[in-house]
Order: sequence, then structure tokens, then C-alpha cells
Amino acid sequence: MQILRRRLNEAQKPKRDPDGDLVRVLVGSAVTAGTVIAVLACLKAPPDWASAAEPLANPTPYGFFAGLLLFAIPALTGFGFLLFDKTFVNHRRPLLISLALLCGFATVVDIGLVGTTFFRFPNEGSAWSAVSIRGFNWIDMTWDPLPLEDLVFYLAAILLTLVLYIWGSVSWLGVHSADHFRDRTHPCWHGEKWSYSFGRWEIVGLCVSAGLILGAWALQAWLNPDATFPLYFAYLVLATILPSVFLLDIVRKHVNWHAFAVTALYIVAMSFVFEVSLALPYQWWGFADETLIGIRFVPWWNVPIEEPILYLVNSYLIVLIYEATLVFWAHRSQQAAPAGYNHDPTKTDPNLPPDQHTAA
Repeated sequence: MQILRRRLNEAQKPKRDPDGDLVRVLVGSAVTAGTVIAVLACLKAPPDWASAAEPLANPTPYGFFAGLLLFAIPALTGFGFLLFDKTFVNHRRPLLISLALLCGFATVVDIGLVGTTFFRFPNEGSAWSAVSIRGFNWIDMTWDPLPLEDLVFYLAAILLTLVLYIWGSVSWLGVHSADHFRDRTHPCWHGEKWSYSFGRWEIVGLCVSAGLILGAWALQAWLNPDATFPLYFAYLVLATILPSVFLLDIVRKHVNWHAFAVTALYIVAMSFVFEVSLALPYQWWGFADETLIGIRFVPWWNVPIEEPILYLVNSYLIVLIYEATLVFWAHRSQQAAPAGYNHDPTKTDPNLPPDQHTAA
């Protein structure tokens, strides 16, 4: 019986499509490379802003707007693959749900906290002046101009992270992935009810988060004595690291860590190169020094250490939120599937009529 059950399980798993994977890689690489070449070909050398006796002409008109294509075009291309490729049919709704949650959170945080509190935008000509929003500056307690491109940058990065992880987890690195729906349950579920207990991992997470903030505060007092508190780093801990502690116990057995590693490496490398080779030299954005710890990478246009940490922990939190959404969606699908039919959506879609399901 065990051999028969194993063979049935293997037969129900979606078949790999090496040719389709190759096409996706080639198309994604071509689109990304073409976008990079097109954007870089239009740029002039960055001026020496510091030594200029008078304001310099903007060498990158609408450069911030054009630079977003480096994230937006690959993200939208991959998003189209996920929506129309049958391989990902059972991941579409969890993708859309997690995307809506993350984009809503990012919009509120960027406008209400991060946008003008931690960042400055000295090169106003690099943004599309036809559209302007305002963000609240908690240091000066004022509503300051915030380029729309800043918000679009975060939203495009969220979509690109989700697309890369789902594609890698299901298709390219699917051999390392746990079954996405079979046995995708959690002890927090008791039938249709949900209960959560505060355990040792949560306590450890709270202690580690508090220790990180206090350690950053001590470093700031030594490296950046003019500042009062490391607000940027504290935000990273409270908004990304701390929530992940509560999600990790739910999804840690389901995360494809190989796919996450590839996704995080891509996002961190691309974002960091984009920032130190385009954004900072052309002053598309800068930083509020009073919110930083004071550790900077001098050869890379004095980029603060908070930036690579941001790209890494954001990728981590996005993946955990997506996998948590997948857990909830799988549980809902199992509860809604008709009795007597296969509850494994890797073979059947639980939203189809009963006559289109395969009997268990």
C-alpha cells in the first residue's frame, strides 16, 4: 500500500517543463538586459555635486522615473507568466492576496512614516513632476513632498520578489520544494477555528529585537553622536524582523529556502547596484543622517548599512507572508473541497465544479 500510495503521489505532482523554464529564463534575461542597456545609454556622467559653486544642471531628467523600469519591466513580465501559465494556477489567488496586503502596507508606511522621515530627494528634476504626493516627516512634524517614484520603487520590488520566489519555488527549484498543498496545515488550526499560542520563539524574537535596537543605539552614540536615536534601524527591526518571528513557526517547513536564497541574492544585488551606481551618484535620493547608525560604505557613495539590511529583510518578510497566505488558502481549499474528492490542488483546482475533480 505504501508503494502504491507513493506512486500515486508522484503521478499527481505537476510535471516539469524544462523547455518552458528555459524560455522564461531567456525572456526574463533579455527583457532585463535590454532595460538596463536602454536606461544606462541615456545617462550622462554624474557631476561633482559637492564641489560645485552653484547649482548644477540636472544630468538625468526624469532619471528616477526611467530607472524604475529596471524593476517594473521584469516584475510585470514575470507576473504575466504567473497569471497565464497553468503551472501556477493554484498560486494565483495567494499571490494576489499577499500582493494586495504587502502593497497596501508599503503604501501606508512610505507615506506615513518612511518616505520623508528617513530619506531626502535633492534632485527634484529626476522625478516625474506631473504627479506628486506628500509624506509625513516625523522629525520636523510636517508633510513634505514625496516623489511618486519612491512609492513605485517599493511596489515594484515587492512584485518582483514574489514573482521570483514563486517561479523558483514551483518550477526552477521545485525539486527542493515541499509539496505546496499536501499536508499544508498547522497546529494553530483546530477544524475551522484558529488559535495561536505565544511560545518560546516569540519570546526569543522579542528579546533579540530589543537587543538589536539597543546595540544599534550604542553604536550610534559612538559613531554618530549628533543623532539621538537610530530610527531607521529600529523601523527595520519592528516592521520586518519582529513580524517574521511570529510567522516563521507557521511556514518554516513550507518555505523553499533554495528559492528564497536565489530571490534574496537577486533582489539585494540588483537593488544595491541600482542605488550605488544610479540613485546616489545622481542624487535621486539621500538620507537623513540623524536617523542612521553611522556605519557607511565609503567607496559606494557613503551608502549606510541600513540599506542592504532593508533589501534582505524585506525579501525575507515578503516570502514569509506569501507562504503564510498559501497556508491559509490551502486550509480553506481543503475545507471547501467536496467530500470524496481529491483535496490535493497540485492535481486539481478545488474551485472547479465537482464533476471536474479526480476522485480520491
